[in-house]
Amino acid sequence: MKKEILKEAFTPILHPYQATIITTVSKQKRPNAIAIAWIIPVSIKPPALAFAIRKQRFTYKLLKEVPEFVVNIVPFELAKETEYVGSVSGVSCDKLKDAKLKTENAEIVLPPVIKKSIAHIECRVKEIVDLSLDHVIIVGEVLKAFADNDIFEKGWKVKDAKLLLHLGGSYFTTNASRKIKV
Repeated sequence: MKKEILKEAFTPILHPYQATIITTVSKQKRPNAIAIAWIIPVSIKPPALAFAIRKQRFTYKLLKEVPEFVVNIVPFELAKETEYVGSVSGVSCDKLKDAKLKTENAEIVLPPVIKKSIAHIECRVKEIVDLSLDHVIIVGEVLKAFADNDIFEKGWKVKDAKLLLHLGGSYFTTNASRKIKV
């Protein structure tokens, strides 16, 4: 038997989503980070992805200043750091420094890559879609993508990759220990 869920509380039904940390920069090249789980591929040719974000977020302001970002795929071991960058504003603090997340230069875009990420995708904002809801959709053109070859080969080696999956709120899990083909 199913129980009714308040329609305003439907999102946990869709979880888990892969947790990511999106890095951005200001015009002055000050880096910032935000945890985002609501992210999806939207095109293969040309490659593009999209994510949802509130207009009130500091990251949204930075994306309008410098329309580039990096999607960092982080391992389960970075759950605490991911939760931190998703729950405080970067307006008055350096979230990457506070979370002890070391970075390195991306290959094409200005925002940095998180060193401990197991994969990352460098993107340029292609469009911002405002549907007059509480989130806007950022569509990013994928410029480059990288993955740790020890745990990724045409897909995640699920026995070895400990992906960080967001269950909603402050709750996370990781992937199954085996892959099955049906």
